[in-house]
Amino acid sequence: MRWFAKYDGKVAKNSDSESGAVAILSVIFFMILLSVLVVSFVRIVTNEVQQTRDNELSASALAAAQGGVEDAKRVLVYCATTTDSDGKNACEKALNNTSDCNVVTGDSALTSRVPIVVEPRGDIFEGVIDDPSNQYQQRYSCLQISTLTSTIDDIVVNPGQSEIIPLKFAGDAGSPMTLNWHAVSNDLDQVPANKTTAYAPGSSGFLKDTQWMVANYPAVMRVELVTVPKGGFSLDDVASQDRAVTLVPYNNASTAAFDMNAVTANTQPNATVAPVRDASCQNTRSPFACTFKFSRGGGFDTANNDYYLKISATYRPTHIQLVAPKDAKFDNVQPSIDVTGRVNDAFRRVQARVRSNSQLTQFFPEYAVESGSKVCKNMFVTNDASTSTDKCTDYLNN
Repeated sequence: MRWFAKYDGKVAKNSDSESGAVAILSVIFFMILLSVLVVSFVRIVTNEVQQTRDNELSASALAAAQGGVEDAKRVLVYCATTTDSDGKNACEKALNNTSDCNVVTGDSALTSRVPIVVEPRGDIFEGVIDDPSNQYQQRYSCLQISTLTSTIDDIVVNPGQSEIIPLKFAGDAGSPMTLNWHAVSNDLDQVPANKTTAYAPGSSGFLKDTQWMVANYPAVMRVELVTVPKGGFSLDDVASQDRAVTLVPYNNASTAAFDMNAVTANTQPNATVAPVRDASCQNTRSPFACTFKFSRGGGFDTANNDYYLKISATYRPTHIQLVAPKDAKFDNVQPSIDVTGRVNDAFRRVQARVRSNSQLTQFFPEYAVESGSKVCKNMFVTNDASTSTDKCTDYLNN
């Protein structure tokens, strides 16, 4: 039996009706699919636009925070040089106070003198980044500056150059301080610490640069404690109190503190003193593989002398960290800055360390000749070049 349907006076078979229904369903399906694709595309574009906007706001907030760091530097310079009593009082309140977010930007006595442009936002005083068009609305807040730090960080010492660090302390500096080097965290010094095999300094001498690098030894360090009398002094006054030691990596070295005053002053070119010491380097130690504890016997006479640490590296560049004595902190040597930048609802926090070249009140050039042992130059010179000889051993290239 077959069924028929009648439309407008015409008769259609049931199979034709089914075909029309399938076509309608197909159209509906493709419309839904197209709608999904369009909605997905719009959503992707919207997300990309939002992500781009967020990235721009984040970068702008970071720039605002970095602007806060620059303002903090100006605060440090002002506080180090001002003779104004009200300004000094404002600096004493602002520095080394980590409990108050408005300690710098909320003190008009300080911001008017530096100067820093600020504006209130609720109970927060925000620093305003100079933007004539005010297009980006860059602000920073919670600016905190600490001149007292337990460590000096993020210093890279390159061969042929020296880092001079003023030794200014707050507290009792009688305990040993610590020099760490060869950063193994994130492989900063590009040498795995487990390659630090036993090496006995003084028994086989130093190696060629290439041999040292192939052996994967950390840098050889030279630590020089320079004492500069306050007021008038001569070069001999400085040389007579100068103490230096060369540190060679050694995995079995002692970690006991070394008294720099135990080194005899080496003021003569041919002195027999060879202040070369083992320095403890372990592949299990992190974030620095090598460490050297040292002190100055009798402490630091800061009333009569200024003290500097001159640190140099041989063979390879290295990251270093200097740790203050346990009962003291470094005073205005490498101040820390903590600040949060804002643009609209985007925030970026920055923590930075800064150093000032103005801290080096004396000029210390690089040495023309620098040696961890005695300097030898024993030559015979005649009119005949073939009979002229140099009898010194070249430790670095032999």
